[in-house]
Amino acid sequence: MGRKLQKAAENSNEIEIMGPAVDRVVRKRTFEPFDRPVAGCRFIRFRARGESVTGQLGYPIENFRQGKSYPLKLDTGEIVEVIGNKQLHKLINKGELCGRHVRIEYQGRQFLSTGHHRKIYRIFEQKNGPIFSKAQWSKIIEGTKAQKRRKKNG
Repeated sequence: MGRKLQKAAENSNEIEIMGPAVDRVVRKRTFEPFDRPVAGCRFIRFRARGESVTGQLGYPIENFRQGKSYPLKLDTGEIVEVIGNKQLHKLINKGELCGRHVRIEYQGRQFLSTGHHRKIYRIFEQKNGPIFSKAQWSKIIEGTKAQKRRKKNG
């Protein structure tokens, strides 16, 4: 049957069966919950009223089983991803904010009649920042992915 056996820990009597195969499944974007962003090193999930982030807003990234996310290059140079909802997508599209320097501020939750809630945001475009094209953002994201691979391998 070609089973691959791997020791689970150095000081253990356990042996993991097909560990690398399970690792491959867990690393896929279709694995739920998926908590590793495509670009950047972390997701931003607003929880407290008044929280905000400021930076260069990228173009949307499709995600599996959650809303689109937007890469955001913070003023510190770190790239994070902001998970969007319908209201956030509408604000970004209406303002044509992709590629621009923005501040996203979380206002709180609106409770719906169905028992669910949705998060409400305000977005402020900051006029003093540079404007990035989609091609420039693609280069930034590819550079970030290359850095991740180098850290992982090296």
